[in-house]
Amino acid sequence: MKNKSDKKKPLFGAPPEKSTLLNKSERNRMIFMGVLLLGLTIAFGASLLTKSKYEHEQDNSLAQGVPPAPQPDEVIAVRLFDPATIAGDVRDNTPEARVLIDLGPLAKMLDHVAGYGPGQWKGLEPEHLDPARFDALLADPSANRAKPFWLRGRLLSYEERPVGDRVAWYGTLESEEGVPITFMTSSFDKGLFGAVDEDLTYAKLEGLFLEVYRREAEDGWLETPLLVGSRLEKSYPRMDGFDEDTYDQLFAAIQDDNNDNHAGIDDVTFLAQWMLMDRIDQGWGETIDWSDPRVAPVINNEVFNKLMESPGELRGKPFVLEPSRNLGSRTQYAGENPARIDTVTTGWIGSVLWTNKGSVMKYVMPGAHPEITSGGRDQLITARGFFLKHFSYEPSGVERRVAPLLVFESIEVFTPVENTNVATIFYFVGGLTILLLLLIPYLVIRDRKQSEKLHEELVRRKQERRRRAAGAGAAGA
Repeated sequence: MKNKSDKKKPLFGAPPEKSTLLNKSERNRMIFMGVLLLGLTIAFGASLLTKSKYEHEQDNSLAQGVPPAPQPDEVIAVRLFDPATIAGDVRDNTPEARVLIDLGPLAKMLDHVAGYGPGQWKGLEPEHLDPARFDALLADPSANRAKPFWLRGRLLSYEERPVGDRVAWYGTLESEEGVPITFMTSSFDKGLFGAVDEDLTYAKLEGLFLEVYRREAEDGWLETPLLVGSRLEKSYPRMDGFDEDTYDQLFAAIQDDNNDNHAGIDDVTFLAQWMLMDRIDQGWGETIDWSDPRVAPVINNEVFNKLMESPGELRGKPFVLEPSRNLGSRTQYAGENPARIDTVTTGWIGSVLWTNKGSVMKYVMPGAHPEITSGGRDQLITARGFFLKHFSYEPSGVERRVAPLLVFESIEVFTPVENTNVATIFYFVGGLTILLLLLIPYLVIRDRKQSEKLHEELVRRKQERRRRAAGAGAAGA
């Protein structure tokens, strides 16, 4: 006799456990797959970060290979000379009074301007003493007393003269517009000008107007403004055309720098540089077919190495700069030059694609380019220009090097087309990882539930068949 306490065995074996959705083995597999997918995603992201860090280190390495940026040109606000301090002591209201220089007011003005440098004169913002201003000074000197003026012209004479307790320098100039000037300066650089024995001794003068001075010239008496300044600045006559023979001869005379010769911008290079910039300023670059690599080669690694190895063959030739890194650029006062260009933009450019030691070049170009000077080291630029010479420089903490010096005709910010492939792949891998981490458990759980339903359905059908069989047996009895 069967024990009633015995439980009836299931018809199709024990159904799956319902206490947990995943058994231990399945959970372990899920954890392993999740960790594996997450690790792959992290590894992919880490590779992108490593690549970005490597590129950043390369850019820093290039930047460390150039000299530190110089201080910007300083403009200093200065106290104006008060004409009231010499009121009544200046006598230039009659032709007879203008023959003598009033030494008392002259000494006061010389003392006032003695310490003036370029920054102070810039702060004064002197006017150009052109023929119109010249006529105004002679017509009403008292209204212009102690006003600052500047002019550029041919230095005719100079000599030392005592003024009170100091030694000053007296001289005469004729401006480019033909205006005669008399000047007194508190200092004078003889070595800068040498003997005044030729028409090409040019100077720039910045000074305060003291009085009208009447001096004797070859053709009789000449009335001139007397300007009082701190010094004369070396200048140059305006370039008045040139031919290809002069261009070729000048560039053939340029000497390249090396580790033993640090000539830099010597007289020959100076003239060649400004000849190029003058031609550029007159639109010479527009006549060159920059798209033809036979005329203007692109500075890739091969061309860069050739510039370093054979500079003489390529001097003065046009080149196109492919996208390269801006390592620092600035706009500065050009100084006195024969091209009469007021400002230049200069800086350094580098590329990790150039394998030569240093992998940088220096450039200079006429005019201001704020879109370049305001850019950081992440900025890429393209340019067109002319090779000038090897330029010696000394980076911070690195031995002296030489780099190509180019005079640029044009320069532009290069904005690369954004490559979204890497970001797309990263997001795809990350999204796929998250999707699989969610989808796999869902599929396993759904499969478990379907198995349970199938088991229940099979049990129900078996029981149904037994009931039908039992009903048929009872009817036959």
